[in-house]
Amino acid sequence: MYENTNTFGRFVREKRLDAGDVTLKDIGYAVGVSLSYYSDIEHDRRNPGEGFDYEALAKLLKLSESEKAHMYDLAGKCRKTVPEDIEDVMMNTESGNMARMALRMTKAGIAKEDDWKEFIRQLERKKLEEQKE
Repeated sequence: MYENTNTFGRFVREKRLDAGDVTLKDIGYAVGVSLSYYSDIEHDRRNPGEGFDYEALAKLLKLSESEKAHMYDLAGKCRKTVPEDIEDVMMNTESGNMARMALRMTKAGIAKEDDWKEFIRQLERKKLEEQKE
């Protein structure tokens, strides 16, 4: 889906350029960093630091929900952390405990990619059924 934007910097730069009238200065102000710091982020010379306002960035760039999720995933990947938008759920809920256990089972070779695909399909079917009600 986002093959050519495999880094946070490339992704947000592409989205800023697509937006047309959004400047580095606009984004730096909105997310709480200097213009030069944000420029370094777009060129993959720096990662977004603590307090970076991803929600403000997503709003300014008019990202869709799937684009925003991808942005968070890329930010987490470059920072080597759980994406910020799911960090609380991942670390402080029973669902997060289960997800971590399932990921460890995947790492151990117990759960396979096809298992995950089937699980996601089941959740998608459940969501569709609930929407019909």
